[in-house]
Amino acid sequence: MADDSTEQEDIDNFPTVAGLGPGRKLFGRYVLESELGSGGMGVVWQAKDVELDEPVALKFLPEVVARDDEAIDELKDETRHARRLTHPNIVRVHQFEHAGFIAAISMELVDGMTLKKLRLEQPGKVFAVSTLVPLVGQLCAALDYAHSEANIVHRDIKPANVLVTRNDVVKVTDFGIARSLAETSTRLTGTGSGGSGTILYMSPQQIHGSKPKGTDDLYSLGAMLYELLTSKPPFFRGDLYSLRMQILNNTPVPLAVQRAQLEVQGDPIPTAWSETILACLAKKPEDRPQSAEEVAQRLGITRSGIRVHPVGRIALQRGNRVRRGIALGAAAAGLFALCLMAYVYWPRSTAITPVVPRPKTGAVEPVAAGRPPSAPPATAQVDRVTPSQVSREPAPVFQEQKLAPKSPLPSPFPAASVSVAPRTAPNVAPPEVQARYDHAKELASQGDNAAALAEFLWCFDEGMRNKPQLFSLRLNGVLGDVAKLGRTYPPALQAMRERRDAAKTRVLKDNSDTSSLSDMVALNRQLREDEANYVFYDQLQPGSVVRAVLARHIRDRLIEAKRYSDAAAAQTFDQFRWVFDSVMKQFDAHPEQRVGIPRFVVQSGGRELEALAGAGDVEHARELLKMLLKADRSEATITGLREHLERSGHSELLLGMTNETPDAGSPRKPVY
Repeated sequence: MADDSTEQEDIDNFPTVAGLGPGRKLFGRYVLESELGSGGMGVVWQAKDVELDEPVALKFLPEVVARDDEAIDELKDETRHARRLTHPNIVRVHQFEHAGFIAAISMELVDGMTLKKLRLEQPGKVFAVSTLVPLVGQLCAALDYAHSEANIVHRDIKPANVLVTRNDVVKVTDFGIARSLAETSTRLTGTGSGGSGTILYMSPQQIHGSKPKGTDDLYSLGAMLYELLTSKPPFFRGDLYSLRMQILNNTPVPLAVQRAQLEVQGDPIPTAWSETILACLAKKPEDRPQSAEEVAQRLGITRSGIRVHPVGRIALQRGNRVRRGIALGAAAAGLFALCLMAYVYWPRSTAITPVVPRPKTGAVEPVAAGRPPSAPPATAQVDRVTPSQVSREPAPVFQEQKLAPKSPLPSPFPAASVSVAPRTAPNVAPPEVQARYDHAKELASQGDNAAALAEFLWCFDEGMRNKPQLFSLRLNGVLGDVAKLGRTYPPALQAMRERRDAAKTRVLKDNSDTSSLSDMVALNRQLREDEANYVFYDQLQPGSVVRAVLARHIRDRLIEAKRYSDAAAAQTFDQFRWVFDSVMKQFDAHPEQRVGIPRFVVQSGGRELEALAGAGDVEHARELLKMLLKADRSEATITGLREHLERSGHSELLLGMTNETPDAGSPRKPVY
């Protein structure tokens, strides 16, 4: 049986760069070692970065792209956006390199194989659902992060762009690159699919050239899962024009029918999977699941499954097809460190206060839809974590982790000047409020949108207002339900915007009204208009309480915009040092988690280092740099810190600090 999909997938191939070969040195720092593979839009080589003495992957772009100034500018911009993606299931992008008529993107080198190749090794050349569950969970986590937190659409989700490592960790590659390459193809050659992506997995909206949205990626996800379970995408026969017409006008046949037509044998496909995949392939975006998290839920993958979760090993061929690369460490430990920092360091949208660190809850849903709140969630105790739990049950991406630092050091954070609810307050509503909230959800499930909206708004405006124990339920549960209602009932979104604007007005009138500020931030988050918080920041009076509170919430955005003085003022060096020491003590108490130290140092420490150096606090920046290097001196860590210092304009701080390396085999001493 011929593999028609492979032939169709390469219909947009450009001529690749000529003259590449082992031993060739390019861009003054990369020595080519071996070709890893080629696709519709480039060829990938393993190379050694001689400056950092570490392997990388170099994706060379077609020469016709390298010769086009407009394309180069677009790709540089896409690379800058892609560099913001820091997720354990997304391939890390390093640099855009361009010299003469050769252009390439350097990125993390992954030890693994694509889903495209892995499918061909499965019995019957199709995956079993049981094998896909942990992989799809990780893929959904990556897409949900990219869509909801980074506001980036992939535009070319397909089996060839999803890698699986030897440890069953999913890595999505080529974020953002597909659009620029496809548009360049169409502009320069007059050919192409009419939009960004690969035709076999493109949504009708991509074919029409509409503005990319997250629902386009979900269509591609459905088409990819369809292929992984049946051996072919929904539409795969015919020429390019015929494929376009089929995608625009034809309804995919059920997966079981496709298997029968192709005479494919495999384990039965659960009804929930068949229905969800076909829902992803709906012609209209509003008829598809509206988030990758929703896809996972429909597939029956629990929130604890939407993460790096090794469940058995997928056999990988270790010949020339296997990439030898950099292991980023155990993904579970990395998630542990990130979740821990989310709790003790980054304030987000739960009770916002300028002085007490709060957890990040942008993606947390405290109460499942259709279920009344009951007892408070169980507190995760760090001292009860065992190695087996770490490998099989790492911290879920979408579940709040309450990991309190156990440092004996006195906290440098002053006493709270804003009244907030105790963290242990039960999330239980009074009977009348709970009854009306449950009734609102029942009305929504029955399609009575107007009545449901009225009840939800009563809960938000009256029933749950000024009740500290319901703070999270009001801003996450109720607003989440209203936002979900707004997908099919626009008045719900209008009601949210009206309340957001009213909250902004109250904050402008009273520069100490942190309660209204919490409402505004939560509403912007549910509306997916977080950038409005950054714009509003400049409208607030300098030195006011609400400006200080909002600065902590948008601190990453301030650093990204190089507003270092504001970012440094929002978090003092002593406060970060206390947090850093507390987290390092947790790592020291649990050696099995120490593999997460480099990620913690670069991501959290690097941002703080950039803010201090950029704000001119060189003395504290130098002291922090010593702390970070004492915690980890790996080349990857030094490279990450160098990038932050280069952005701040103080790369000279590294001079004289990176010549020494720790003794081989000796344990690193904690900073404290």
